[in-house]
Amino acid sequence: MIRLVIAAWLVLGSAAVGQSDGDWWKVAPPRDGPMTAEDRRAHKMMVELIEKEQTPEFRKWFRVVVPEEPTGLPENYDILLYGRYGDVYLMRLEIRIRGKEATGELVTTDGFYRGPLPAEQIDDPARQLSYGFQSRTELKVKRGMLGGGGALGDGFGRNFRGQHVELISRDPARPFHLQTEAWQRCNDSISDSSDGVEEFAHTRFSEEVEELAREKLTLLEPTAKLHRELVDRLRRIEVPKAVITESETEPPDFSPDRLPLEHYDRHDRPSIEARLYSRLAVYWHVEEALPELLRLKLSGAVTRLRIVTADDPTELLQTAILTKDEEKEEGQEEDKLSEWATEYAGQLPLPKGAEVLLYALPRADTGCSTEILYSLMQCQLDSEHLAAIDAFYSQAIALRSKVAAAECLLHRTHRDEYYLFLLQWALKAERTDDKPYYSITNPYYAARVVLSYSIKHGRRRNESAKMVRTLLGRIPIDAPSIGSNTSTLVAALGDLGGTNDLELLLKYYEQRRDPIESGWNSIASEAIIAIAKIDAELGLEKVHAEIRRYLEEEGERLSFHDCVRPYLGLIFWQDDRSALKLLEPALAKCRRQQCGWGTWTGDAEALVPYLKAETVEQRLKHALPLPQLLNTFCQRPRDMDQWTKDVGLRLIRQGADPKQCQPLLEPEKHRPPGPSSREEESWVAEYAQ
Repeated sequence: MIRLVIAAWLVLGSAAVGQSDGDWWKVAPPRDGPMTAEDRRAHKMMVELIEKEQTPEFRKWFRVVVPEEPTGLPENYDILLYGRYGDVYLMRLEIRIRGKEATGELVTTDGFYRGPLPAEQIDDPARQLSYGFQSRTELKVKRGMLGGGGALGDGFGRNFRGQHVELISRDPARPFHLQTEAWQRCNDSISDSSDGVEEFAHTRFSEEVEELAREKLTLLEPTAKLHRELVDRLRRIEVPKAVITESETEPPDFSPDRLPLEHYDRHDRPSIEARLYSRLAVYWHVEEALPELLRLKLSGAVTRLRIVTADDPTELLQTAILTKDEEKEEGQEEDKLSEWATEYAGQLPLPKGAEVLLYALPRADTGCSTEILYSLMQCQLDSEHLAAIDAFYSQAIALRSKVAAAECLLHRTHRDEYYLFLLQWALKAERTDDKPYYSITNPYYAARVVLSYSIKHGRRRNESAKMVRTLLGRIPIDAPSIGSNTSTLVAALGDLGGTNDLELLLKYYEQRRDPIESGWNSIASEAIIAIAKIDAELGLEKVHAEIRRYLEEEGERLSFHDCVRPYLGLIFWQDDRSALKLLEPALAKCRRQQCGWGTWTGDAEALVPYLKAETVEQRLKHALPLPQLLNTFCQRPRDMDQWTKDVGLRLIRQGADPKQCQPLLEPEKHRPPGPSSREEESWVAEYAQ
């Protein structure tokens, strides 16, 4: 195959050539001279990490040798981290190390972050990264067919593409250029199911450096000067050459760095930067970027930019919404054009936004009409708008369109017709639980709409609770595998049920508490939280039992994540100070275990001083940062917001200043945006439903 070569790197210089596995060194580090004090510290740390983080299977077959030689890193060098993480957000991070000083620039779809950085906190991990890629992995014994292992790199870490890391010398006398594979940031141990030490070193470095940059760098306001810089960066990107194969008879090569040009789905730096800067041009309405987007053949960004900069985008939006998109390709611009246009129209001031959407609604195909209805749910609709949606509901033939229209109308009108339609469709759910709820034609989706309505508005609670019991009765409680639909139904009993449901919830807790079925979607943890909403004392009793089970278990069969973390929000909500006698030993055990540098205990550690606080002033001080730390996938965001408000009201009753409690009383208004919030917010909102 002819290798793809992409030219014109931005800012840092030389061209990136596609590399084979193990070809990490674009320029190998020099080996002359003694090890510096920084090198010795990094070498010692890397040796200790490698010894600690090997899995038993890896340790059984392999030994790792870290050469006791200089890293080769000079005083002046650059770091570049770029790519996308989990296909959720794009980023580019450049750091300049100049002796004892460091400056950084992070670019995400939120904008440009810049500022000084602590050089030593970056230099240490950089030298450890160098040693990670200089290390040698040797077989202790010949494996043959034993252990079912095979070579390094056969497993999970090779299935995803993530972020490239580069270290580049800026000292002409000491050349050095390390360029890693674009691994996913998820390999926090050294195992033979990944690429061993190199992948671990990459993961650890990229995680630490990106986290430090997000913490220390400052987001810049999008000024006219920054707009001009953005256009200039787009101008420097060359259009990649077309990808061809050696023979017309060979099938096309669709590996991640060789996808067709129009998808911009490669992970080389020009492609990442083109997609990242083009999105910023759209978000910032930089009309001057249009010629460069046309040159780079970013057709989706061109249409978006024309829409957001038009004096009257009505016709452009209507055309875009009704565009027959091809199926979304991995890595294609953030979503299909019709979906983006539909969402954008929903954000326009009334009446323009609603009128654009209602014009397209009867003319769109089934999939597009569903997206239009979701956008209309976010609009402020008057009686004429609702009448138009009702007319569409009455005439709709496609089930998914009818369900979406009923959902939109139910929350606005509370009419029996829509509730009963959704309820009747929900009750058609089959015995099995393995169908995905997010398919709108799945009865479990209608069930979730019914539950969401009753929980949010407090209406028809008894009927919705009866539906939950009926559906749970069709799913064997002891089934080998139970999915997210059951988890949702169990959780809903805590919101809609009563004391008569405690017996059923206790059965789910006892039946599903085995760690094989544990994790973020654990039925047992959902059952405990549901129990606590009905009977707080009984729920906390089960929480204590789970933490005690973790403490008493020998080995690592049970984890802190499964037995402790899911209940931190509940402990915070109930001000359960008696949990301290268990929580502190559990934290100590977690620290003792070799559970990986990536294990997160910051939420639990922050909860301890809140529970220990003796005065209301101290409790308020420690309570304010907790909602953001606890509002993770271990708790549903809907629960955490309500619990946070309850904590704020409790503190006011205890004498706290109501003004200082506002972040607790209105958590949704005081929640800071996360990284690349533009791309994550819709996904998080879907998860929270």
